[in-house]
Amino acid sequence: MLLSGITVIILVCSNIWMSRNFGDEVYFEQMLWYVINSPLLAGDGDSKIVKRTVRLVVIISSLSCLWFFVLYPACFKKIFRKYRAGIAGYRCLSLAERKISNAGTPLCVIIVIFCTLAGVHTVYKYKIDEWVRHAFMTDYSSDFIARHYFVPDPDTVRFEKKQSLVFVLAESMENSFYHSLLDRSYIPNLEKLQQLGSHHDHMLNVRGNNHTIGAVTGYFFGLPLKLPAKINPNTYRSTDGFLPNALSIFDIFKANGYELSLVIGSKSTFANQDILFSQHGAFRILDRRYFEGAGWNLEANLGLEWMGFNDAFTLQRAAEEYARLKNSGKPFVLFIQTVDSHAPDGYCPETHKIYNDIRDAIVEADRNLSGFSKIFTEEAQDNVIYVLLGDHLFMGDPAFLSPLAHENCTIYNFFYGDLPDIPASKLDGKISALDIAPTLLWCAGARWDSDQFGLGINIFSETQSLLEQYGRDEFDRQLSQPSKLYEGFY
Repeated sequence: MLLSGITVIILVCSNIWMSRNFGDEVYFEQMLWYVINSPLLAGDGDSKIVKRTVRLVVIISSLSCLWFFVLYPACFKKIFRKYRAGIAGYRCLSLAERKISNAGTPLCVIIVIFCTLAGVHTVYKYKIDEWVRHAFMTDYSSDFIARHYFVPDPDTVRFEKKQSLVFVLAESMENSFYHSLLDRSYIPNLEKLQQLGSHHDHMLNVRGNNHTIGAVTGYFFGLPLKLPAKINPNTYRSTDGFLPNALSIFDIFKANGYELSLVIGSKSTFANQDILFSQHGAFRILDRRYFEGAGWNLEANLGLEWMGFNDAFTLQRAAEEYARLKNSGKPFVLFIQTVDSHAPDGYCPETHKIYNDIRDAIVEADRNLSGFSKIFTEEAQDNVIYVLLGDHLFMGDPAFLSPLAHENCTIYNFFYGDLPDIPASKLDGKISALDIAPTLLWCAGARWDSDQFGLGINIFSETQSLLEQYGRDEFDRQLSQPSKLYEGFY
């Protein structure tokens, strides 16, 4: 009964901690991926998350001790009466066990029931049952990815007009931040920005794309980020690279003479992004290490302490890189990542704080991103397509979002440049990060004999996304299934 009670304490406290810090769309496979590729091991972890984890351990330990003394009150007296005797704990434990065996049966039954319920809840909430089934009872008979995956032969992709692409990936940015159910719009500038170009109101998280590296995997390959069956860190992080056998849209850009650059204020080694960007497109990488090496003062431009340079600094450097690329006379892709609105607390300069919580970081992100966007919206930029996207829904459960039901939360997106409107038939449907891969390629002027790349469908086409065709629950279920084809990408 002691172990059952402690198990209940661990499961309940851990579930509350996970929901508050990472939201409810976190799967065991995703957690396992981060353990295997832990940023903490590389010294890049969020110090606030570390502190909250320590606090969680302290709370669990304290409650477990309290539970022990509730069950065995005789121990409390004996421990303090005989604390100098090395075997006092053992004596009082045996005495307590005799007492509890006579009087604790009803309590024992209640605790076992609670332990079972907490365990079942945890298993289903984080899809641990799916992971176990797929990892140890692999069945490839219904390989959804193999049945639906399509990429064109790179030699058949033609560019009618090579347009350059500036793509900003905004951390945790949601349309929900200006929802009518909230007390105010927290991103008024980005809300107005959407009126200048095209956007889709129903972009959702799907399985394998609901965290940053998962979303980036969707944008590169039109694929979810999955672990292969029978997990092995050496198999996942292949000695050959990041999904080395999968074709990326950026491989196609590179083969067609595009110059590619990544600008990010944190270390690109986070989540193996340096491998991904280097291998698929041979990006020039301007990250925290690059800027420190170039002599920029990190302390003077610090954002999230565990990440690196703040977004204001990063976007200034991105503007400079954009000017360089534009003056080169070659078509280019500029990929920019922001991080200051990262859960749980984000970063905002002290002088700009109003709420003293994550809302400050969101308002600050709105200010920084809208300011950078003016480069493209206030002056004509020939042959340049500008795209601003959230990477995933906000992780965590901040109080200001409590009026919103989960179905009201959608990912921010904005497309600007020489582009048609998104077809009306598509605007009521649902899209995901998977659909961004073919969309980016198409926006840059590429054409091939399909609307599809990977599992994604170009949002400017009339063809429904696979998410819309199957519905979210079924689509997530299918993406979670083992895939022999996907494992071949390693």
